[in-house]
Amino acid sequence: MKASYESLNPGNHSFLVRKFSEKKFSAPYHFHPEYELTFIVRGNGIRYVGSHMQNYFSGDLVLLGSNLPHCWKTENETAGRSESIVIQFREDCMGKDFFSKPELQPIRSMLNKSSNGIYFKGDI
Repeated sequence: MKASYESLNPGNHSFLVRKFSEKKFSAPYHFHPEYELTFIVRGNGIRYVGSHMQNYFSGDLVLLGSNLPHCWKTENETAGRSESIVIQFREDCMGKDFFSKPELQPIRSMLNKSSNGIYFKGDI
């Protein structure tokens, strides 16, 4: 699959929060410079992140790094709607040096590790 560039154009906003509710997720395999935190409210199928494929289910939470290609493909359309909550933000969303502060080093480290995607296991 070849990933397409997606321009989010947040305008005057520091970050975007969107809820998607569709019969099946329709976003193509794409990438953007923003980080993305995706929570699957309802649905299941296959998640594509970089060159990795994995099944996804309701309750999944994933953090994607900047410019990391990704998409979610719904497997079973007859089970109702697929729903997700997506937060997209740039590294400088809270100011240029915000994540450089000493007390935010664990967050900085997590953002660095998200270059390949992070799947959060267990109860969220």
